[in-house]
Amino acid sequence: MSTISGKTKFSESPTATESITSILNTPRISASIDPTAAAHPPTPLPNNHQRYKDLLIFEERLKQNLHQLQRRSYKYEEKVRVASRFVPQCNRVLRQYNMHFNVNGGEIVFHKKVPKKFQEGFERYRQMYYTKKSQRAKEREEKEKMGK
Repeated sequence: MSTISGKTKFSESPTATESITSILNTPRISASIDPTAAAHPPTPLPNNHQRYKDLLIFEERLKQNLHQLQRRSYKYEEKVRVASRFVPQCNRVLRQYNMHFNVNGGEIVFHKKVPKKFQEGFERYRQMYYTKKSQRAKEREEKEKMGK
């Protein structure tokens, strides 16, 4: 951020965390604050369905990584330290986005700052996802039983 002739100018640089920020619908800099923003309109944000899907994929990946580290830690005692640091490291990063990873439930939990409507929508999406996932698993089991 720099000041030029009394006006504040913000500069955005793309980072790896930009995708998570866009998921949480962080407001973009408006053209009234930054005159160069009009020349570079913000990219349209994905709809809520896509945001929920991205968050769920992220949550599943965290669970998989934690499970994999825990499995390895049984084989190698040195890896126990790595596995024990995984969740605190995740939570330090997620704190920036008003979230934390709950190990007991294996899910992302939002802080109060995240709009309730978004939290409820994500919960509904999560439930729908796991319902469909269990239905697909049951269908696969039935097909396997019929094939034998």
